[in-house]
Parts: sequence; C-alpha cells; structure tokens
Amino acid sequence: MLILFVCTGNTCRSPMAAFLLRQKLREANLPWQVDSAGTFAADGQPMSHQAAEALQTLGVPAEGHQAKGVHRRLLERAEYVFTMTVNHARQLSSTYPEMARKISTLGEFLAPPNEAVNHQPEEYDIVDPFGSSDEQYLHCAEQLNHLMDLLIQRLTSEQAATRGSGAMKVIVGSDHAGFRLKRLILPALQEEDYEIQDIGTFTEDSVDYPDYALQVAQAVASGEYDRGLLICGTGLGMCIAANKVRGIRAVTVQDEFSAEMARRHNDANILTLGERVIGPGLALEIVKVFLTTEFEGGRHGPRVNKILEIERRSL
Repeated sequence: MLILFVCTGNTCRSPMAAFLLRQKLREANLPWQVDSAGTFAADGQPMSHQAAEALQTLGVPAEGHQAKGVHRRLLERAEYVFTMTVNHARQLSSTYPEMARKISTLGEFLAPPNEAVNHQPEEYDIVDPFGSSDEQYLHCAEQLNHLMDLLIQRLTSEQAATRGSGAMKVIVGSDHAGFRLKRLILPALQEEDYEIQDIGTFTEDSVDYPDYALQVAQAVASGEYDRGLLICGTGLGMCIAANKVRGIRAVTVQDEFSAEMARRHNDANILTLGERVIGPGLALEIVKVFLTTEFEGGRHGPRVNKILEIERRSL
C-alpha cells in the first residue's frame, strides 16, 4: 500500500508527514510505502532546513529528501492521497477526476464524522509554515506527528475490517508456457475460500509474459488484491517483471519450505511458478502454503521496511 502526501512545494508539510509516518511504520513493523510530492514543486529542492530541524527535535532524522511534482503515474500507484489543504485536494481532483475517490485532505480524512458535519473543509487545513518562525515549523511538525498516529490507527482498522469481511482476493495470470499449469491449479483454488480473478492468457497462443506480470503486480501493489500468482515456463521471467513494480515482493518457488519462508520472513506478495520445472501436485501444495502463511513481523518487519526504503531511494 502506498500513501502519498501532497502539499505545494514539497519542502515542508508533505515531506515532514512522510518522514514522520515512515518512522512510525518502522516502529510498528508495518510494511506500507510512503511518498510525498507537491502541486508546484521545483524538482530536486531539499527540505526546508527549518522543517528538518523540527523533525530532528521530534527525534526523526530527515536526510536525503528531494522535492518532486505530483504526476499521474505517482497518483495511480497510490492507494491513499492525502493533501495538506482543501485547495490541494480540489486542484488534484479537477486535474485527475478519475483519481478523485482516493484524494482527500489529511485533516478531513481523520476528523470524527459527527464533528466534520459541523465544520467547513478549510478548518482542517494544515497551515503552511513557510516563511514563519521556527516555532511555527515545530508546531506544524507536532500537529502532523499526532495525525500520523491517528492515521495508522484508522488504516489498520480499515484493513482489519476488510480482511474480516470476506475471502482473500487472489489475482492470477500466466503466459502460454504456464497456461496448462494454471488451468490445473485454478479449480482447486476455486473450491477454497478465495476470491479468484484470472486475467489470462486463456489459450496456448504465444504471448509476452511481461504484459501479464504487470497487470497482476499493479493490482497487488494497489491493494485491490491481497496476493498474486504468476505462471510461465520457469517462473523466472514473471518474477523479474513483477518486481519492477514498486511495492511488489515476488518470489520464484520450487518447494513448500521456500514458500513458507517467503511469506513468514519476506512478506512476499506474489508467487511465480514454472510449468516446465515442477509438476501440478507440488505446484498446488506450494500455492496453498503461500496463501495460508502469514507474515511473522517481529525482527523481520524492519528488514522488509529496508527493502521499501531501497525502492523509495531508487526512484
């Protein structure tokens, strides 16, 4: 899941929110992704030194930030887009109307429903400290710090409610070299308590595996599906392609133990299999282990978060 914060210049409010949330996610062993951008940002600008100092005062290191402008691809990847003011939200919703459902101001999103009814949207704006005193920057950072605690509580509650309300959602894809194995595995999965979506291919005619890997990876990275299954000749090409999508941890597995460890220790979210490498019986057992094993967290949480940090820095 990618959470995106948006302000104007991407040098004060949105990067402060991003750094604060990343710190809390590491402490909570939550493998969510966080990014920030600006509606009128000068690419490459560092964070305001006053904003960085405010974060340091709260015990949050703030290094390496480079401002960037918000763009369609970034919005498409994000599951939640939180703006600092209602004007930011209106601007983005007007420019990208198809994204409007995921865009809201941070303050309004976290406001108690009964309270929000009696307030104007602008009352929940996070005031820009740009050009103000050090005290104003610190006040803004403290306000955001409190909101990040509320945000984690809200989103974890929503995820728990979603998981408890229905079956695990699994999206499946293959190329022509994996079509037969997929056709053998799917009926067994459909008998279990899973919501299965097969996006093809549906014949043995030659196709390009990256096309199917991309569809499955994007659906999992967006949070629309819980896990993904990709099948080709060896599983390797699908794995390489899927891992190019930010937020994806795809693994090629040929035994049940590796499937279990990929989930317990690495929080892998896509399994890739090779029809030319393993038989259908073993493949089905691997899939079942992968889908029924939960991430352990604990000491493995910070390690997965470091993977997410590598992704963030490599963009």
